Amino acid sequence: NGTALTLDGSQYATFAGNVGIGTSPSVNLDIEDSSNVIVDMNTTTANANTTIRLQESGTVKATIGYDGTNNGLILTTGGFTAGNGIFIDDTQKVGIGTASPTHLLTLETASSPGIKIKDTTQGATLLAFSQDSNSHLGTYSAHPLVLDTNSTERIRITSAGNVGIGTTSPSKKLDVNGQTQF
Repeated sequence: NGTALTLDGSQYATFAGNVGIGTSPSVNLDIEDSSNVIVDMNTTTANANTTIRLQESGTVKATIGYDGTNNGLILTTGGFTAGNGIFIDDTQKVGIGTASPTHLLTLETASSPGIKIKDTTQGATLLAFSQDSNSHLGTYSAHPLVLDTNSTERIRITSAGNVGIGTTSPSKKLDVNGQTQF
């Protein structure tokens, strides 16, 4: 009915239509097997990158790849740039905004890196971030900040700013329930 495969003098193969490996294809590239499906991409050059680029109209929109220079997996929107996106190094440390994570999770950016945790049931929101020369930890909703040790509440700061030690309902700027020593 026509030519499905063309090989040119430069050793490039061109397929007309969908390509199926182990199956009749229903999409551009369809790979099936009854056990594990593995696709190997191998560079024979040390410190080189191996990437998959996702494009729209010739513009790179996302990249997944192995950064051979920094030894880790990169997932980015846009092009393949170390420190741009999510980076997982060979020791399973995750960096967002860095290709050199020093902890299990490292966030770096010039504009207030932070972590937001929100319970959508009541809207309680915890935010931890650094900005300029200060670091912040607190609630960013009308909820108290509670510090626990050994699964037991020890300190409570109400949304009004009252601090309670040994009490869950402090009524003064500092409300201590129990013996104190100053």
